[in-house]
Amino acid sequence: MAMRAFSGCRLLASTAACALMSATVLAEDNNRTTPSLDTVTVTATKTEHLAIDSAESISVVTQEKIEESIPETVGDLLEDLPGVEMTGGPRGVAELPNIRGLGDNRIVIKVDGARKNFDAGHRGRLFVDPELLKQVDVVRGPSSTIHGSGALAGVVAMETKSADDLLGKDETYGYRMKQGFHTNSDAWLQNYSAYGRLGDSFDAIAMLSLKDSNDTALSDDYENRSLNGTSYSNRRLPNSGDNMVTGLFKTRFTGWEDQVLTASFSRYDNDDMSFTTPDSTFDSTTRDVSRRTREDTYILKYEYDDGQSEWLKPTVNLYHSDTEIDEIDPGTNDFEERDLYTVGIDAHNESLFSIGEETDMILTYGVETYRDRQEGRENGAPDLNFPDAVGLFSSAYLQAETNVGEDWTVTAGGRFEYYDMEAKSLGEEQSDTAFSPKFSVTYRPLDWISLHGLYAQSYRAPSMTELFVTGTHFFGNTFVANPDLKPEEGESFEFGTGLSFDDVWVEKDALRAKGTIFHTDYKNFIQQTVGSTTTTRDNVPDAHINGFEAEVEYVTEMPFIQVGYHQYRGKDETNNISLNDIPTDTLTVEFGSRVPSLDLKLGTRIEMADRQDRFGTENASAGFVVADIYASWKPGEDWLNGRLQGLRVDAGVDNVFDKYYQRHLSNLPEEGINYKLSASYSASF
Repeated sequence: MAMRAFSGCRLLASTAACALMSATVLAEDNNRTTPSLDTVTVTATKTEHLAIDSAESISVVTQEKIEESIPETVGDLLEDLPGVEMTGGPRGVAELPNIRGLGDNRIVIKVDGARKNFDAGHRGRLFVDPELLKQVDVVRGPSSTIHGSGALAGVVAMETKSADDLLGKDETYGYRMKQGFHTNSDAWLQNYSAYGRLGDSFDAIAMLSLKDSNDTALSDDYENRSLNGTSYSNRRLPNSGDNMVTGLFKTRFTGWEDQVLTASFSRYDNDDMSFTTPDSTFDSTTRDVSRRTREDTYILKYEYDDGQSEWLKPTVNLYHSDTEIDEIDPGTNDFEERDLYTVGIDAHNESLFSIGEETDMILTYGVETYRDRQEGRENGAPDLNFPDAVGLFSSAYLQAETNVGEDWTVTAGGRFEYYDMEAKSLGEEQSDTAFSPKFSVTYRPLDWISLHGLYAQSYRAPSMTELFVTGTHFFGNTFVANPDLKPEEGESFEFGTGLSFDDVWVEKDALRAKGTIFHTDYKNFIQQTVGSTTTTRDNVPDAHINGFEAEVEYVTEMPFIQVGYHQYRGKDETNNISLNDIPTDTLTVEFGSRVPSLDLKLGTRIEMADRQDRFGTENASAGFVVADIYASWKPGEDWLNGRLQGLRVDAGVDNVFDKYYQRHLSNLPEEGINYKLSASYSASF
């Protein structure tokens, strides 16, 4: 099977080389796609930067990439990014991102600025339909100065669509319909949107998404394999299908001069037949459950910018999120409820100071506070695995970004945070403070190169579940709470460079490249220790992770290529052993060509992952090579005198060679070959 995959990759590479050469010769006068590294992002610093110019390591998933992917889950959008590996397997409700070898609640996840803090063993956190999203930013590395507790590994920030994103300058209303299908899980995807604006004072968008899928089909090779001693001859991963309904309603009021008030409500509602541990296979410690996952999010955001004031540019974001997971055991009718309620506010202002003729400083300062309240019930009684508890986080932050001429940018900042967590039923409480400083320098000796250096400290307070969990873990094994857990701390040094070239080989081409090396020391790393009769969590005094990651993009009016790579190593210094949760060395290559005369785009993605056996043969994972192909067609005015404008068709084949493979950080194999197709039509007036 491996030989088949590698042979196929050689064929695809040869075909791509021919396509690139011929496309260069046949290039027509059409606008090329902007490199993703040229996308504007505010996630890392709250100030606007191109991803390639930021001292932080950032990747951006654009709207075009979301459309091309025909994704079922947010994980489908993140898994090809350097430094990111998805864990939890093919079941969407179990998906979790891992950044630079750290996952779970060591990553801050936000949607339109609202924190998504749900944390329960074996369950996911990405309760968002990708069809609602406009852009996804991923920041790799410590980010507590801006994002507070939990940003030990990085940030995943998602932004939903607005009416302005779908309407032209002179258009007042419109609609969009989309249908999609995946053959692997027989997934039927639907989306319906309506949007409009009233003059310059008000706009709104309403979106509804539906999904219905069956169990995931594994590779043909799976028939000869087993998981935890269990083999499934029908190639289907049991209990991996689901039914999902999601919606978004967002309004923006701009009737006040220079002010914008945005209000939104979104709901994620997913029903599935799964296991008590959806990130693993069935064994003696698991059982079937009927699960419903629901998340409601309310957001109210105020912005002021008159374009003239140097002192006043405030943003206030108020949000409330309610996450509920209910499970029923159909055999015993046992009922389990796990709820997390989060309410928070983040308010900041930007002030611009002119220090000299060639020096200016952007001062960003603000406060944030949020409150988590979790409740767990098992057949009406308290669920000791998800203890009733409350956590309060309050912080103030300050960042000074100084631009000296056009060559230097120096950024210094810090965040002071206080937290208090309490489980009254257990009579336990923990509170502490933390300071998270950051300092970065960017130097541009020439127009086409920038050099970056960054120092940052970050921290993560123990979660309420980590501090207060008790009760049965599995038969014969019980949780022992450890309310004395210390917060995790990280100290990171990063160095990198960015390269930007235009009109390199042909007219209107662009070459972008960005690479980063880093070393991060961790203290009080929280780990779970499973003994023969008890399970508890404790702190590992010292550990470190270092590595390298890079992105390279070359785009023209027709051919394009994008390359991503990461290599990480981690060590538990206390016990002198390698960290097992470090992802494999991975190279991802995407290439293809646009055909402007046909309004067509063709592409191929190849992911090559090395073997990971640094933690010993028992926990080793095999390397793999997986290839996908895709095509997008957006007919312009030349088709049927413009009657097809507004139509878009996307098609693709994932895992073209039906490769059996399993990611190092997953307990389950990935899906087999998958043919997928989507068609959308939009009209605006």
